[in-house]
Amino acid sequence: MTINWPALINGAAAGLLIAGPAGIIGTLVTRNGANAGVVLLFVLAIAFGLVAAGFGAARLERQHPLQHAALAPVLAFVLLQVLLHARLLAAGESIDVWRYPVFGLLASSLGVLGGMLANRWMAGEDKKARRGLNGDS
Repeated sequence: MTINWPALINGAAAGLLIAGPAGIIGTLVTRNGANAGVVLLFVLAIAFGLVAAGFGAARLERQHPLQHAALAPVLAFVLLQVLLHARLLAAGESIDVWRYPVFGLLASSLGVLGGMLANRWMAGEDKKARRGLNGDS
């Protein structure tokens, strides 16, 4: 399998546009303790962003959509973590690296969900296109 980098980068960018701000704002808001409902809201926003990353990558890659859907949110996750850790290391704070493999797998799983949604959406579009070509309504 060759990686379709434009599809992967576009999917990761879509995920970063949604999950990035939600993660940063959520970290700032919940740092001093927050209502469980507020935390859930930010978690759902981040999850939606990771699903969107998978959806965007799968929509642009027709041969291997689920593989790209799994990779795009991981790329977005890694880029966001590198930026956040640079800030933490500059501030002299410690980093707990053991939780990131689990979060990476979760990001990949949510991306696959987005890829599956994209496949179903594209299958519906293909059916509509075939009906239009056959003259059916």
